[in-house]
Amino acid sequence: MGELRERELAIRLARQAVAELAPDELPLFDVTCAAYFADPRKAGRRRGSNDMLGFGVEAAVTVITTGALAASSEVAKIFMAQAAEGAATAVREGAESAVRRLKARLRGRPEPVAAQVTPMTRSQLADVRRVAYERVLAVGIPEDTANLVADAVVGRLSIEAGD
Repeated sequence: MGELRERELAIRLARQAVAELAPDELPLFDVTCAAYFADPRKAGRRRGSNDMLGFGVEAAVTVITTGALAASSEVAKIFMAQAAEGAATAVREGAESAVRRLKARLRGRPEPVAAQVTPMTRSQLADVRRVAYERVLAVGIPEDTANLVADAVVGRLSIEAGD
């Protein structure tokens, strides 16, 4: 189930980045997405001059999509790991708080309830952006485009996290 949610987040982030950066690639998004997730390692393998990204000739027109999928997949892993860690912390803190409230109630003094999962910090988002950028470069996307894709994916992640 966690892997499915991770993939869903990666696809959503990638689709939104593609819509922002290369809307002309959207008609091939689902096909490119299926090819990417069938074997993500193929993205970036150069087989021949017409097989730039390892998916076939059609990959030449879905460069941003491939980069966005590669970046968003890594970003989704990080985000989901952090969310799981945050949830575990929230559960632990919630249990500790419930025990304190119970003890306070037994003593006749109620304790306020407060437990929230915190959003990613700027530093964490910067780390995630670096990972996304490196992943986009790893699939053979040029630096200037890699910067745009990493910014779009992480920017979208910070918006998603704030929802």
